[in-house]
Amino acid sequence: MYDTPESVLQLGEMDPQIATLSVNLPGVAGLGDLQKFRGMLDAFGKQRLAALGPTPPGLKESEITIPFSDGVTGTGLVCQPAQEGENYPLIVLFFGGGFFMGNPAQLTGDMRTLSKDFSAVVIALPYRLAPENPFPTPMIDAWDALIHISQNYQKFNASPEAGFIVGGISAGSTHAAIIGQKYVAENLQPKITGLWTALPFLFPDDEGSLVPEKYKHLWLSRGQIIDCPGLNKPYLDKILDFLQPDYKSPWMTPFSPETNNFDRQPRTFVQVCGMDPIRDDGIIYTKVLEDNGVEVKLDVYPGLGHGFWNAFPQIEASKKYHQDFIEGFSWLLAK
Repeated sequence: MYDTPESVLQLGEMDPQIATLSVNLPGVAGLGDLQKFRGMLDAFGKQRLAALGPTPPGLKESEITIPFSDGVTGTGLVCQPAQEGENYPLIVLFFGGGFFMGNPAQLTGDMRTLSKDFSAVVIALPYRLAPENPFPTPMIDAWDALIHISQNYQKFNASPEAGFIVGGISAGSTHAAIIGQKYVAENLQPKITGLWTALPFLFPDDEGSLVPEKYKHLWLSRGQIIDCPGLNKPYLDKILDFLQPDYKSPWMTPFSPETNNFDRQPRTFVQVCGMDPIRDDGIIYTKVLEDNGVEVKLDVYPGLGHGFWNAFPQIEASKKYHQDFIEGFSWLLAK
């Protein structure tokens, strides 16, 4: 599937339903005043959080302090079954936001869904943001946070042998792909049993210098998705200006020349939007994992932009995304 340039490019053709909707998505122009931009999105996030209402019956929610390796701390969130029991899977999530905005609270809805549907302990972890904390600080923070949880999961009544999933959306999925690979390479315990990477950003340089030669003919989205609403190529360029990454570092991509090894990765659930400049990162990531014998589940949303389900919750595709989300985690946690 998606083995030809034509089949990949077709994914970037705007969904007709989206073309008829009038939604003012934040664009790259707003990033000129970063604090104002963050404030606007924080306000939107608080509205969405308020709309979710109080903690649902049967669940309990709490905050957790996460120590980073340089002595600074961050605050994560925990959602878990209220009743103490055994064999609660452990799910660790990282939030999205281009490495320069966002917080764990924006994952509250997903956390509640996963905790309720799978009787799981779900933890959303913090990391510091660029440009105040440029590369590799956000990535090292994510690693520190994961290691802390891997050494302290007993405090939350979690049982990783029932499932230990690491995942995230957008920037958070990039964290998951990077540190998931590192965790496996270092043979750490408890063993990660699955990864969730929704909208991963894995080939940061414009030339795609780390894209495997076998799949270079499919890496087309950077040149195709230039001026769509929301995340597009200019917006992506601004993200990189904030982050200032080393494109070839193993802290930036699992395709780094220093790592680039996928042969022992756990089963991986990937989600990709068709009208997204980082679309082909996820498609090629899926193919490389499969080439290395990894079990992979891929869901693609043709003609839809990065994180479309947040901007257009009323459309059928958004309902399908949430259904796929549940089915994907059911697959990840299957014995």
